[in-house]
Amino acid sequence: MPAQNVEIVFVIDTSGSMKPYIDGLNRNLRSLIEPLQNSGMHVRFGMVAHAITDRYLFHFLKPVSEKTLSDLYNGQPDVRDFFTDDAAAFLNILDNLETGGEECTPVALDLAMDFPFGPVQTTRRVVAFISDERMEGGCLPDGWERIVPRMVDKATARKILLYGFIPESPASLELSMTERSEMEFWNSDDFESIDFETLLSGMGRSISISTLSASSEPAYAKALFGEDKPGFLTDSINDL
Repeated sequence: MPAQNVEIVFVIDTSGSMKPYIDGLNRNLRSLIEPLQNSGMHVRFGMVAHAITDRYLFHFLKPVSEKTLSDLYNGQPDVRDFFTDDAAAFLNILDNLETGGEECTPVALDLAMDFPFGPVQTTRRVVAFISDERMEGGCLPDGWERIVPRMVDKATARKILLYGFIPESPASLELSMTERSEMEFWNSDDFESIDFETLLSGMGRSISISTLSASSEPAYAKALFGEDKPGFLTDSINDL
């Protein structure tokens, strides 16, 4: 039987208010890793850190460039730009993220779901997103919510286990309809008291007992926010 792999992409809000929660994730990531390793799984990590000033600011395992996005959407990505199995290196990147600006969860989540995951037959694909603001927050222009059903379709087509830790809102509730999703909704008071050790260990146990049932990956829509277009990173967000 092929080795069972787990690829987890963390979508992390790096707006100014998130620094304490990024630190909490960093301190307790081992609580997620241990249940998976105890189940004999090989774990790789990815990241989409996000914030907005007057334009998009993203960080994968390194700052995102137009070339990184071009390689991703033209079908020639270097997987090392997106995943690492070195937990210590991943934690170091996490520890050195800069915070500031406003959040951009929907676009960052879409980017994560376009990552070059391993074969669906042997890889548990996981995207976990965390923010202290509603998905409707940040600077996206009015009307972006029309894209949420297509995000649900993409996660379903790609067999992505979707974990959300975010305040409840219409968009996050709609996203929670994704097959095999698990959402923890927080209000602003709850968010300050998140027990990351319990949260991450529970996520690890949930992933470890999930099953691989797909034999193929159907077609899905990429770059729902135009991430594949030249100039995406430097254009104004109002050009969406």
